[in-house]
Amino acid sequence: MIHLRHLAHRIVVTCLLLLPIHAAAAMLRLPSHEEGDSKKATSSSSTANGQKGKASFYSRRANGARTSSGVRLNNDSLVCAHKSLPFGTLLLVKNPANGKEVVVEVIDRGPHVKGRIIDLSYEAARRLGIIAAGVAMVEVSVYDPDLHVPMRPKENSLPVLEFEISTPKDNGILKLEY
Repeated sequence: MIHLRHLAHRIVVTCLLLLPIHAAAAMLRLPSHEEGDSKKATSSSSTANGQKGKASFYSRRANGARTSSGVRLNNDSLVCAHKSLPFGTLLLVKNPANGKEVVVEVIDRGPHVKGRIIDLSYEAARRLGIIAAGVAMVEVSVYDPDLHVPMRPKENSLPVLEFEISTPKDNGILKLEY
């Protein structure tokens, strides 16, 4: 009986050690040893820019619930749940049906429903226009602020400001340039 307990303990420890390797392979979209050549058809797909698949959203009753990251869910926040991306990752989610986009932050793990790639907060789903449908096809990609800022000012390109200050003593004008 003692030998079985040690064997079970070793199996559990081995599984726990292999889990981060499998998760890292999924994040990098590398094939793991389990996937092989037999890929099953699913409702989601990976592209060069990200993922395409079904998105759902949190119920309004989930407001205030603690997420996997420890942050409390707020219906008015632009947040989401993703299965593998690290907490704090910014994602650009696009609804191809109407062209609407929103940037959300990963704060939770999920969705836990087969065939879905992302769970959105209520506000993010509202901005994408998927509230009535409940579930919609979306395109998800990692958001890079440097690539999406339409007009970013160059470093040290501050305007020159001129001030005129009159003093009551001199009734003169002091001109300053910065």
